[in-house]
Amino acid sequence: MTLRRILAPLLALAVVLTPAVLPAQETDSSIQISNSDPRAISHIYRVSYLRDEFMDAAMAAHRICLGQPGERVCEYKVEGRKWFTYVTDETTHALIAAEMKRFDVPPRSLHFLVTLLVADNSDRPQLDLPGGAARALADLRQFLPYKGYRFVDSGSVRALREGEFRLGTDPSFRVRLRFSWNDFPVRKELTLDGFMLQEILRTEDGGEDYKQLLSTSFSLSVGETVVVGTSKLNGDNEALIVLLTAEE
Repeated sequence: MTLRRILAPLLALAVVLTPAVLPAQETDSSIQISNSDPRAISHIYRVSYLRDEFMDAAMAAHRICLGQPGERVCEYKVEGRKWFTYVTDETTHALIAAEMKRFDVPPRSLHFLVTLLVADNSDRPQLDLPGGAARALADLRQFLPYKGYRFVDSGSVRALREGEFRLGTDPSFRVRLRFSWNDFPVRKELTLDGFMLQEILRTEDGGEDYKQLLSTSFSLSVGETVVVGTSKLNGDNEALIVLLTAEE
């Protein structure tokens, strides 16, 4: 099986991996080397820190092998959900191992800052917001039919994959988010697979209930501030505005 064909089984895999090349003598007999090139040997690559990026790791090895000058064996086999076997010459294996090691790092966390504003039709002084939030609000003003904006609260969380925190006092809100990286291995673009804003309601027995205000998903870049959305308050007279910033 050559690397010039993308295997269907590989496309179905989404697992947690960390590439580590085993000693050269530890080979996999299940791969039949289809070329008589005596340089071709089989190495096993494992990944432990990456999540949902097994195909990217295998394809990175594939691109490196095919990108080298001259003729060589470039073959692989997916052996399980956490490792794959690659067959090529020792020099190319060294390049693959070095590149894989660059990917083999603990998950990078991000700092998420959420700012809540209320828009209405009263005259208010201009809000003094940080650069990204100020630009996002300036863009939003062109579309919303409100004159005044007031600050409600802001809060943040540092998350590896998901996070939760609370904002405000009366009313108070719960923010829940979950994200994944879009661009492997650069990791500057991400998707909020789930962003949820809920109003926290007190029950008669002293517990909590939650009113859903926003539930959405979207993409953004590290360092970018976006308007997540708006939610009507008190009919059409007020709107709750949610700004989100993702930072290193």
